[in-house]
Amino acid sequence: MEHKRREWVKNAAIIFLAIMLVLTFFSNTIMNYSLPEVAAQYVSSGSLSEQIRGTATVEAAESYTVKISDTRVVRSVEVKQGDTVEKGQVLITLEEGDGAQLEAAKSELETAQVEYRKALLDTGKDYSLDELSIKNLEEDIAADKAALANISVYQENYEKAKEKVKSVEDEIEAINKTVKSLENDKADLDEQLTALASDDFSSLDDKYFKQVEKAKSDIDKYKKIKTDADENVKQLQDEIGTAVSDLEIETKKNEIEKQRETVTRLEAKYSLALADDSEDADAILAELNDAKYTLSNLNAEYRDLVEKKNTNSSLKSKLSYALVTQGNAEKNYNSSKKSLDTLKLTISKEIKKQKSEINDKIDAENEKLDDANDRLKDAQEEEAEAKEKASVSVEDAEKAIKDKERQLEEKKITLSQTQKTDLEESGKASIDIEVMQSKIEKLEKKVAELEKDASGGEITAQVAGVIESISPVAGETVEAGSTIATIQMTEKGCTASITVTTDQAKKVKVGDTAEIQYFWYGDASATLTAIKADTANPAQNKQLVFSVTGDVSPGQSLQLVMGGKGQQYELIVPNSAIREDSNGKFVLAVVSKSSPLGNRYTAKRVNVTVIASDDTKSAVTGELMQSDFIISTSTKPINPGDQVRLVDSQ
Repeated sequence: MEHKRREWVKNAAIIFLAIMLVLTFFSNTIMNYSLPEVAAQYVSSGSLSEQIRGTATVEAAESYTVKISDTRVVRSVEVKQGDTVEKGQVLITLEEGDGAQLEAAKSELETAQVEYRKALLDTGKDYSLDELSIKNLEEDIAADKAALANISVYQENYEKAKEKVKSVEDEIEAINKTVKSLENDKADLDEQLTALASDDFSSLDDKYFKQVEKAKSDIDKYKKIKTDADENVKQLQDEIGTAVSDLEIETKKNEIEKQRETVTRLEAKYSLALADDSEDADAILAELNDAKYTLSNLNAEYRDLVEKKNTNSSLKSKLSYALVTQGNAEKNYNSSKKSLDTLKLTISKEIKKQKSEINDKIDAENEKLDDANDRLKDAQEEEAEAKEKASVSVEDAEKAIKDKERQLEEKKITLSQTQKTDLEESGKASIDIEVMQSKIEKLEKKVAELEKDASGGEITAQVAGVIESISPVAGETVEAGSTIATIQMTEKGCTASITVTTDQAKKVKVGDTAEIQYFWYGDASATLTAIKADTANPAQNKQLVFSVTGDVSPGQSLQLVMGGKGQQYELIVPNSAIREDSNGKFVLAVVSKSSPLGNRYTAKRVNVTVIASDDTKSAVTGELMQSDFIISTSTKPINPGDQVRLVDSQ
């Protein structure tokens, strides 16, 4: 009994220990799986190139300010901010009419001229013819200058007119070639129609020739079959000859029966003669032999008649079949000839249809030719007219204008001297007249300049570029001297700039290139041209200015990246391993501790200072060694002192 109790206690103890072991194991496993899983790597050393990044806006290297010279009313604004414009493109259209300054200048000029004329009237002299001569000469000079301004246009028009004539001539030549080709095609179709009508099929188009040759081959084939059938029928008909009737055979049978009776009678008579030993026995025997011979001939004739009748019956069957074959051959032969005729008719219709289509094309080309000839005539007239206008060279026109300007100046001086002399003779002070003349000349020059600025009622871009700003709106009155638009001059190149720290600026130099990331609009490049102090924070920051070339336009954003010079660092960790809180930056190192149930891993805080970084790694200083295992990522948030589970670790 005591022994059994000890066995029971022993077994209970074993079971209890087993249960505790299992519970301990599972509690360890469950705890491990509940811990955050982390990825870690050793601290390394090596070279690191710090990346300098920034977003820059493209700007034109230079800007051009558009101003208005006179007070005018805006009719319409033709562009908007951000538009790309070419040199000479209309920016703003102005209302018709003179500006305030021009009207004032004209009014002042008119007043001065009236006062001047009044002064001259006091002399009692009439200068109207001289003034008319001067006015006419001025108008001639103005017309000549207008023509001079258009000489380049005339020459350009002349070149365009020549090109137009050449273009129409080339068009006519092409049309003529097309018509000639169509005429050749038409002649070829006519030749085929003639050949088809005369059964000379060798000139037919290849596809038609093959069809006709097949039809002719069918005719030859069925003709031979028909000829063979005809010959077979004739041969059978010749072999059949005269037909044997049943009456002939019956008659011949009757003759044989009668002859047999005769032979039987003579045999009996001969037997009696022999029995009687009659002297007539030999005669009867001779008669009997003749009768037998006749019977034999009759049997032969009967057999011939029967055989001939049987033969004729077989030949007639063959003849009947041969006649059917002959009929089919005749039908097929006629059908093949008819097929050829139908084919010829079909081909003829197709050729005639093609010919009709070609005629339509020729008519259409001839209409185009007539139109082209009319246009050629007009173009030649335009060329002659443009040639006449462009015949005067710029040098000749300028010389003619200078000659007339000299004449005008001489006339004005002569008139002025005459008027001065007349005034002196009349007792008027010449000094007043000279002042008036000088004032009128200045006002005339001012009016001319204002009229030139106001001509056309349009304000155009003097440079190519992008509209940075444009202020007027339709209906607004813009005062003289006001800035109406600013154009970023893309023809002078583009720039872009980013702000960096002073330390970063020390790692690059003028002439370095920057990579433009995420740029899908074509090709572009950026080169560092200047390193300037940042106006917002000059003590700590610098501004990197780049020259940008390629497929860029003002206002466009660029992602610029520059790499500093590579340097060696003792401690390099992944960027993902660096953490930061109110106490500064730090990393979490993995600390291992042994236990009866395996290794335990704990996160330990190590404060660091980042001294350089690139896209993936940072160089740091702090209480780290290259043998330290640094946590880079984790499945859950972790704090210093937390237990963690390494990837693939239990």
